[in-house]
Amino acid sequence: MENRLFTVEALEERVADLNSQVSRLKSEMDASNKRQKELKDLLQQAENYARLKPIFDEMNGIRWNGQREKYRQEHESELRQFYMTRRKLTDAFTPDGKLPISAWRQEMETLTREHEAAYAKYKPLRDDLTKLLQVRHHVNVALERRNIEDPVLHRDKYER
Repeated sequence: MENRLFTVEALEERVADLNSQVSRLKSEMDASNKRQKELKDLLQQAENYARLKPIFDEMNGIRWNGQREKYRQEHESELRQFYMTRRKLTDAFTPDGKLPISAWRQEMETLTREHEAAYAKYKPLRDDLTKLLQVRHHVNVALERRNIEDPVLHRDKYER
């Protein structure tokens, strides 16, 4: 009554409409979540890079091969992390050799705000869709019971 759905067809149309709206918003939120996850990983990698770069630079500053090899062995795990991090960030460096960390943070904030706004629209639509799906289920059960209990409506089933 609240949604002015007086026929099964109107109910089906409303369910289909809500379902498409919910699906569209969900796909937008999923894309946003995916990009946020990528940005979070890039920011973590940038943090690791900044933390480990001094160790790499110090190793490269050592001129004597023996001392350099000794330093490399002492800091082997940190250097491996640095090389892995640098490899992951290779495509992210700007032409001047810097990481666009502030741009990533700004994009992350924008995506977070957009996600919150989309979720604010999504949640009531999802709740309405859930209620309408329950109503549709109950209508279908009632129609099925009516068809079973009233053999006159389906005479052809019993005449065979």
